[in-house]
Amino acid sequence: MSLLTSPSISSRGFSLKGHLDFIADHLTRDNDAFILIDGYEGAGKSAFSQQQGRYIAKVNDVYVSPEPITQGGNIVYAGQMFEDFMIGVQELPEYSPLWADELIWLAFSRNSRKPDQRRMMQVLATIRDRKFVLFGLLPKKHWADVYIRGHRTQFWWWVHSKPRYDEKGHFYFEKGHADFHVGQESKWEPFIFWNEIATVRFDRPNDNDPFWRKYLERKKEFREIIFEEITKQKLPPIDPGDELLKDRKARRGPKDDDEVED
Repeated sequence: MSLLTSPSISSRGFSLKGHLDFIADHLTRDNDAFILIDGYEGAGKSAFSQQQGRYIAKVNDVYVSPEPITQGGNIVYAGQMFEDFMIGVQELPEYSPLWADELIWLAFSRNSRKPDQRRMMQVLATIRDRKFVLFGLLPKKHWADVYIRGHRTQFWWWVHSKPRYDEKGHFYFEKGHADFHVGQESKWEPFIFWNEIATVRFDRPNDNDPFWRKYLERKKEFREIIFEEITKQKLPPIDPGDELLKDRKARRGPKDDDEVED
């Protein structure tokens, strides 16, 4: 893969291939791994994470599929629920990579009263027991639950792209960039301190790659399902009428455009 042969832009002796080999070996020593990948929509989070996960699976001789986790695949698409995850992971072999598209249920602030928090802990316990490597994707890592971003995450990638124009004036995004960080916990501080180690470049997967092509198809299907569910919801109409206007004027007091009697 070009991802593994492309040199780092800046590093401290960092090798992406060596890093992925370490994770693959780390899983076989009764460990799990949690990798958080954030960045703007369309920056290349899915492409970058899939190249990493597929390499780790190849090293550990594990089969991977872009199908939904409920259909024997390794991806939890946006819109799938805890129950889907809990059922699906039981069928995957040890050392499998998992991709949580947009980090689904983990991308919410903690609320101990929500049953989702208990389910989240069950999911994480299953990942630990099965020795999976989980790639959590979302636009901003700070949206993740505090337990995820402040404790469970071991490695963090920030994916970004640079806009460019070609000689004909056509707009495009340059080859993707990803900044690599390693989390360091302290016994004195409650949260992880992130050390930036290196920046690497990566290419978009070949459109003829069956895995990537099937992933794009499935992702589009789930987006359409989510859109249909949203459009079925009956939302109250927005009424910017007299009542709202009166309430706004009452709160702000008289202005120049209001008539004030002497």
